[in-house]
Amino acid sequence: MTRYLLMPLGATPLILVAVFTVIWAYAIKGGILGIPVDIILVSWFFKYCYALLDAVVAGHDELPVLSVEMLNPVDEQRPLLQATMVALGFIGCWWVYHAAGPVAGLGLGALLLSALPATVALLAISDSWVHALSPLAAGRVMKGLGWTYVGVLAITLGGAALILVLALTVNSILVILALSQLVLMAMFCFIGGAIFENRVDLQLATRTYGERVAERDERHHSDDRGAVL
Repeated sequence: MTRYLLMPLGATPLILVAVFTVIWAYAIKGGILGIPVDIILVSWFFKYCYALLDAVVAGHDELPVLSVEMLNPVDEQRPLLQATMVALGFIGCWWVYHAAGPVAGLGLGALLLSALPATVALLAISDSWVHALSPLAAGRVMKGLGWTYVGVLAITLGGAALILVLALTVNSILVILALSQLVLMAMFCFIGGAIFENRVDLQLATRTYGERVAERDERHHSDDRGAVL
């Protein structure tokens, strides 16, 4: 599993990180005027992270290059869905914290946090975003990954803690941005690697990213045709 953590150190991800880091640094220095650029870069970066996730799940050794198709806001909405799920989970924990007490709020937060990598995995392997909201589906992913899921959870929490430490201790904004992007890419690659290595237990067929996109487009086309009829 270690090789999946090292995948972002390839030439393609490093070039993207270098370009994004420079643009991001100028956008941050721009203050209010740079906020639109910040939002666009966050969207593009996490769309690329999901492209990495798809590539690793499909068993590709070479990571994809950021393309125009990946930046399409209509085609790729998984990052927005993931952010919405995290926001709703935080709001729910905040409400439970004040309504039922700190123990209940923190307990719910720990439970949702432990299921976060499973929701990312579901967004990579499921045909519908509804599955990512299903506790039963998340439980099946955890069971299918077995002890590997403990490693996935440790990498996710450790990566988040590392980014926080970088933000608090490092003075260079360029270093913080570059290392944070690499850590997030490594987290997504590790989750994808865990899915690929346990694809038999998860009852997944190994398909390429292009094949799955073609199948999804064909399914959406059939749904649209059925709605018109």
